Amino acid sequence: MAARDEIALIDDDAELLDALSFQLDAAGYHVHSFGSAAEFLVAVSGLSLACIVCDYHMPGLNGMDVLRALAARPVQTPFIMLTAQGSVPLAVSAMREGSVNFLEKGQPASELIAAIAQAIATAVKGKEQVLAHRIRLQTLTPREREVLALVADGLSAKQIAQQLGTSYRTVETHRLNLGKKLDIHSPAQLNELLHLAGER
Repeated sequence: MAARDEIALIDDDAELLDALSFQLDAAGYHVHSFGSAAEFLVAVSGLSLACIVCDYHMPGLNGMDVLRALAARPVQTPFIMLTAQGSVPLAVSAMREGSVNFLEKGQPASELIAAIAQAIATAVKGKEQVLAHRIRLQTLTPREREVLALVADGLSAKQIAQQLGTSYRTVETHRLNLGKKLDIHSPAQLNELLHLAGER
């Protein structure tokens, strides 16, 4: 039997917490329920979560506080904010802080389940892309890595040649090899690849 994705569900409304936990469990998720943000933040480091679903309005720490606390962690987990009183400014703020979705309470559970599935699928695809980019970067020689860093910093081939004490033609050869190995054709593409691979 395949392992079930683990979901953290955070809400101070015990009745809603139980109902959503039951529905998510029935949908095939392993649910960790928390009645407060503080309780969740104490436990989160020991969990391997695929998604976090958190109420915005809670006494003490609210959903935005949870988002901000999680931003400092090295592993980013998809985060869905729930609220009983949604507003456009609140939704925009939540998205800016890193929430992948913002849902109003009272919607059918199927909407939350679909949002969780989409958030997990997007995160998995992103991790696969990061791994693919890192593998491509590992194919580079040490000298190509040096040239890569200087190209990413915006230096021209002539400037790179001067800095590395080599010929312009040699630098151009390295740049051609970089383009072939990494399938990139501009400094912008290079910087995007480095960013996605977590190297910028």
